[in-house]
Amino acid sequence: IRNLLSGMGAMALILGLGGCKTPAPEVPAASGFLTTYRDMEQVDDVTWLREAPGNRIVRYKKFIINPVKIKVQEFEGQPVRPEGAQEASDYMRAALTKALSDKYPVVSEPGADVAEIRVAVTDAYRKKSRVGMAMEAEIVDSYSGVPAAAVVTAAMDELVYGKKWAGTGVKSLMDKWAAGFRNALDEAQDED
Repeated sequence: IRNLLSGMGAMALILGLGGCKTPAPEVPAASGFLTTYRDMEQVDDVTWLREAPGNRIVRYKKFIINPVKIKVQEFEGQPVRPEGAQEASDYMRAALTKALSDKYPVVSEPGADVAEIRVAVTDAYRKKSRVGMAMEAEIVDSYSGVPAAAVVTAAMDELVYGKKWAGTGVKSLMDKWAAGFRNALDEAQDED
């Protein structure tokens, strides 16, 4: 699990700290989305992790990807409209599904080898020519709801304007986060 969560944190570093003059992501604040923030360990300036004792991730071979919560209320002083939030939610869920589904079946029913992936985009902001995004995620047992792992992190990418706050720059961050999540999940599974 440490590799899974560290991989997600490493992805935040890769995305957020690309050069000396590049603005760093803002430190994410706990939004209340996770089951608990107790026992979160800070691993870098913008990433906190929590893992259950033992590598519980290896028992999960299938995943339910819950609808992604968009907790962003405004971007650059403009309110995020419900349709923009829904577009971002759908996009992030699709990015995770695409990243996982060739190896890890995405299912809709609980099972002994099924975990739920819960994700929330908790902030989005602009810094110079870059867009930042904070996310919280946890993997929970599909039967018991007991968390196996959680992360709070932030990242930045080039700002490419779209019609809505969920334009190309934010979508690029979502794609990269989903790919990093998959890579980290593979590493955690290989530990078994």
